[in-house]
Amino acid sequence: NSDPNYRSYLLPCGCERDIKVSAADNGIWVCRNCDAGYFERESNIYLIRFKTENFSWLKLGFSYSVEARIRDYKLTTPFTTEIVFLQQIENGLNALISEKEIHKRLKEYRLPKGLMKNFHSKSGYTECYPDGLEDKLLKEIKEVLKQYGKETENN
Repeated sequence: NSDPNYRSYLLPCGCERDIKVSAADNGIWVCRNCDAGYFERESNIYLIRFKTENFSWLKLGFSYSVEARIRDYKLTTPFTTEIVFLQQIENGLNALISEKEIHKRLKEYRLPKGLMKNFHSKSGYTECYPDGLEDKLLKEIKEVLKQYGKETENN
């Protein structure tokens, strides 16, 4: 690839692919030849508290690399983070299914997407919740993970 941001990598599945260097550094890849990728790899369900000077909120999601996901959100103002909950899940597909079920149960509590776009410039502005709803979120996370056979080890 002539783009200096890309390199050719040998993936764990054995296939070769051009991937953005920053994505490869974070272990983020999908193989188009054999469909290997984040659905098959270990993942994490997380609940993060974001704080800016004037506002704080909770973000629920899943990712192989929580640190990379935080960077991907590209918040528009200076912020701090606190990982409130982090649970490893055996694969990305189960993490996605669990996350969707949790969001379904908590839909009425979500912060408006328009409001959250003021803080998240690229992604992550959906599925955010008011700070202070931590106990309810943790209860639902633990119930869903138990339902799907993943006992919570943390928090």
